[in-house]
Amino acid sequence: MSLIATCPGCDTMFRVVADQLKLHNGKVRCGVCGHVFNAAECIAFVPDEAITTRQISAPAVSLAVTPPSLEIEPTAVPPAEGSFSQADQLVKDSVSTDEEKAKQALISEKALEPESPVTTLTEPSQPPLLAEAFLARESDKTDATRRMIRLAFYGSVLALLGFLLQASFWWRNELAVAVPLSRPWLEAGCQFLGCKLELPAHGEQLMLEMLQMTELQQKKLFQVRATVRNLSQLPQRAPHLELTLTSANGVPVIRRLLAPKEWLPASTVAKGLSPLSDLPVEFTLAVELPFTGFTGRLLFAPSVVLDSQNISSVASAAISH
Repeated sequence: MSLIATCPGCDTMFRVVADQLKLHNGKVRCGVCGHVFNAAECIAFVPDEAITTRQISAPAVSLAVTPPSLEIEPTAVPPAEGSFSQADQLVKDSVSTDEEKAKQALISEKALEPESPVTTLTEPSQPPLLAEAFLARESDKTDATRRMIRLAFYGSVLALLGFLLQASFWWRNELAVAVPLSRPWLEAGCQFLGCKLELPAHGEQLMLEMLQMTELQQKKLFQVRATVRNLSQLPQRAPHLELTLTSANGVPVIRRLLAPKEWLPASTVAKGLSPLSDLPVEFTLAVELPFTGFTGRLLFAPSVVLDSQNISSVASAAISH
């Protein structure tokens, strides 16, 4: 039994070996048309008796040689005058010469006789029905596969660039502070996108500590003191301060959102909070309604202000550091 694979391109049948197919997962290339295909998908077992090959035979050519006849004519020896020893010598020389001629004739006859018939074969004009299949190399990939690889590569590069641009947009403030050389590029990008560069704002890294409200001699006027702590290693934008005044049972009576310029120094508003620093603040506030408790928190996104007309900032010059 032989393994026979048929080329789907030209229907040529190939004899293949199982060990060769294992090397490249069955991929072979046709030796007639050059088509690359998977021999494992179009393989069959064929008995050896059913396999025929196309051959061109030539008739045998024999060289017939007729050996020459060897006839030894008796040579008359004239009677010699002399002794018998001379006559004997002449007879011996004649016999030796005849024997030598006979040997040469036999050698020539053997040289002319062919040992076997000579057969002249001509190369077939058509390719054989069964050709040797060989493995297709990995480098012989189709143009479609190479095109897909190039498209995947370019797509990955574009996706990476898009991710970097998006990350630069979302963290533009932190990037401008950490890498000052990138600030001109970020400013140009913000002009195109309609955004602006500011100091970073991470509310989870800001703390409001030691908040106090002390009533002054003047009625409805209070002194507010607090400490703002920046836990970040980067400078931060000046935050808003939300004050909530509550009644005896904890119900909010007044809530006011103070802008940075209403409770922080002008230098802090312009340059922001220094990294890893504590900033003490102090300002006065007038309150119209009675209250028993108060709370405060720092905000970067302004919230809804409730009943803001009942609280007003009195003297920003009273802020101390």
